[in-house]
Amino acid sequence: MAEGDKPGALVTGLLQRNLMVLAIDTFKTGELALLKRREVNHFYTFNRSDTALRVQDVLNAIAYLHTRAYTVHLIGLGQAGLWCLLARGLAPGVNQTIVDADQFDYNDDDAWVKQLFIPQVRRAGDFRTVAVLIAPGKLVIHNASRSFPTGWFQDAYSVIRSPESLHIQPEKMEVESILLRCQ
Repeated sequence: MAEGDKPGALVTGLLQRNLMVLAIDTFKTGELALLKRREVNHFYTFNRSDTALRVQDVLNAIAYLHTRAYTVHLIGLGQAGLWCLLARGLAPGVNQTIVDADQFDYNDDDAWVKQLFIPQVRRAGDFRTVAVLIAPGKLVIHNASRSFPTGWFQDAYSVIRSPESLHIQPEKMEVESILLRCQ
């Protein structure tokens, strides 16, 4: 998000609204992106995947913010949007959640393995379960592919009679639109 030595437009806008900003490098991203795991047979039998650890990092950041701020918003951009969406299902007390679905192809098993590998996550309900866990919390999903399970989210919010708390769009949101939702 940084443009040179200065914060990007989103961070600057959030700070101008007097919001605390915590930007994190999740597991094996940022400076640690080049670290490689040694391949071991059945490694994921007793160890968490990189994606699971990234989701846990988001949860840890949310827990930390709850000790420092009255209102917590969760904004996930690019590939991190889906990590934030998975984390949000397990994180109570988040006011506004805005996630970039990054045009993720929900129906492509290879995309799940390459981008969101968590053993058995699809069997546990993947984003469909997340929809039920988040509702009726304020949720914006943008940059959603045609295959993304938007119907599950809409149904979950309709059943709870809170469809106004959900916004889904196929286009990527502009910074100004994100800032308007973080009041």
